Amino acid sequence: MTIRFDELQKADFGQRDILRYIADVRNRLSLLSDFPIVSYGPSGPRDNQTAGERRQLMTGIQLKRASTNPAQGLWLAKLAQQVSVNTPIHVLELGTAAGVSGMYLLVGMAQGTGGHFVTFEGSYELAQLAENNLRSLVNKYELGNVTYQVIVGDFGVTFDPYIQTLTNPLHLAFIDGNHREEATLDYHTFVRDVMDRRGIIVHDDIGWSDGMYRAWRTIQGMEGVGRTVELYLGNRPSRGIVDMSSDPVGPAKTMHLDGVFERFGRSAKRLLKRH
Repeated sequence: MTIRFDELQKADFGQRDILRYIADVRNRLSLLSDFPIVSYGPSGPRDNQTAGERRQLMTGIQLKRASTNPAQGLWLAKLAQQVSVNTPIHVLELGTAAGVSGMYLLVGMAQGTGGHFVTFEGSYELAQLAENNLRSLVNKYELGNVTYQVIVGDFGVTFDPYIQTLTNPLHLAFIDGNHREEATLDYHTFVRDVMDRRGIIVHDDIGWSDGMYRAWRTIQGMEGVGRTVELYLGNRPSRGIVDMSSDPVGPAKTMHLDGVFERFGRSAKRLLKRH
């Protein structure tokens, strides 16, 4: 498969009704009452050491902010649509949250060759919410060529056993959980060992912390810079892509997920916050 990442933003996707539905699901998250969840990752960008189970209170507004927005989701849907190997594809997500990014991935898969989607979430409460959202989407729009599975629990317990039992390769992986440097590198190693030779790995939030960006730089060194693409949002690193089918030797590639005016607006907001 050959995906022109520089053209992905411009590619027409259609399915406006479904995309509006997913955006509405995300918007309604802000109306949820506060509820407790289990978390295993760091508490913030400056906390690169926290590991192990802890309880925290999640608000609806926090959950909405943590969920994929429509522009980022549309990019994921287009990517899943264009990952084609002439057979149903196998897509993995690490970090389910409310299932919004998974909904976009499922829609993209359904518009392509279909396939199976598996997503991992540490919190039982979030996993239940995601399960409901994914099921409602599949049933409402009769997405008959896709299946999905939500696996709940500490990634350190659930992830490796799943990888070890795989009999078919992964074609697309979206890694967006436990934002620690060491954990991110471990996840990448596990996933890349079971990827199709034409597969694609997307790391989200590569600029979230110094540790995450160091992990991404290490991944670029492991894979070869020519095999990677760095996506910017608001002039800051946002997502890192590893395209297993590309030549590892080559120049660094960068792209922007937002337009010039959006980037200017984000920069202005950051300056105002500083003052």
